[in-house]
Amino acid sequence: MIEAVIALIIIILEALLVRKITSSKHDIHAETKPINISNKTEDFNYPYYMNTALINLRSQGEQYLFAGGYNKPNKLYLIKNERLIDVSNQVGLRDSSNITHCVIAVDVNNDDFPDLFVAQNDGFYFYENRQGIFNIKKLNIEIDKNLIPISMAITDTQQNGLIDLFVTAYSKKTDDNQLINHYQSFLFKNKGDNTFEIFKK
Repeated sequence: MIEAVIALIIIILEALLVRKITSSKHDIHAETKPINISNKTEDFNYPYYMNTALINLRSQGEQYLFAGGYNKPNKLYLIKNERLIDVSNQVGLRDSSNITHCVIAVDVNNDDFPDLFVAQNDGFYFYENRQGIFNIKKLNIEIDKNLIPISMAITDTQQNGLIDLFVTAYSKKTDDNQLINHYQSFLFKNKGDNTFEIFKK
């Protein structure tokens, strides 16, 4: 009887220890700490907002900050020793001035390298991460030119392993110099060939 009680206590203690280790491993707040950037970077004092994404570009633990441009090129910074190091040219970002409205990071092809979906003034782009170098493709996604995409979310509505996009946009038409409060949401179903089938909400 005593041996059974001791064995039960040991099992409980082992379970608690495993739970503690597992919880710490998956708790994103366990290793969270503030970053105090000490160096100056390009002026990103935009009149509206700036979209960013934090990614583990090469799956080696280093963190990179993607900063969407507003009539300026998009930038990618390596966060290292409390500094932002511009690595945009080294990772294949294009030197073009545009307005990036929203960005979302996701590993599309399950190769452990995070890819990006980026919505800009001139359309939607897929930044395929090829082991730390982006291969940028424009997607066959069209919405009304008077709509500005302000947020994106990913889903797999078809449960086929393909990433579908849910996009919210607002109208940039004006009435008496005031922005019309008009919003629309769209579900873009991935057809698997760089084209998306649109379902207006």
